[in-house]
Amino acid sequence: MIDLLKIENLGIEKVIHRGSAEIIEQDEDGIFVYDTISKVYMISCLDLQKGKTWVTTHEDRNYGTIAITGKPLADYIAEKYLYENKLECYQVAYLSNEIPTIESGITSRTAKLSDLTFICDNYSLLSEEEIIGIIEMGNLIIAELEGKSVGFVGEHLEGSIGLLYVLPEYRRQGIASALENIIIKAMKENGYIPFGQVEVENDKSYNLQQKLGFTVGDEKVYWLF
Repeated sequence: MIDLLKIENLGIEKVIHRGSAEIIEQDEDGIFVYDTISKVYMISCLDLQKGKTWVTTHEDRNYGTIAITGKPLADYIAEKYLYENKLECYQVAYLSNEIPTIESGITSRTAKLSDLTFICDNYSLLSEEEIIGIIEMGNLIIAELEGKSVGFVGEHLEGSIGLLYVLPEYRRQGIASALENIIIKAMKENGYIPFGQVEVENDKSYNLQQKLGFTVGDEKVYWLF
């Protein structure tokens, strides 16, 4: 049976755990789901031919964004359905039982819709609609220093840690680490294993995750959109 608690499968485990997953296919070799919140398809299958069959069988769904565990299946789907963009990512997870200590002079609070301009002005990787959705779910945290918003972090709609940003003039003060530790603590307290993805070229983020005690999964995860 496929292990949903393996690091590379934690995205699928998360959407199942929170009750937002529509299971399309599942057996001892893998699982194929659709997350009704993020509108993302996710597939992890140990049998390449079976993975191809599953995707082809359900192609009338007109896949949008899809996350795939493992390069061979990702390459097949990208070529077959003419995806223009493919992100190759390490999947990382915080597996320690310890709740991290927050060591920083910042204060933190849950973001409100009134923070939308600050967030959108400094983060362009998601649409305004997606950011609004994350705020409305209570999954975005603002860092403040002396009453000023200086950064933020959150959970993407499918449940991974992301949206990490610190204003340039406030970097190298441990704020990024503090923000990640805050969301790690929140996810663990809510019963989830904290996890995220790091693009393979992003050495800075990769080094930060290792510094914070994250473990890297055996397989890479590929995002097609």
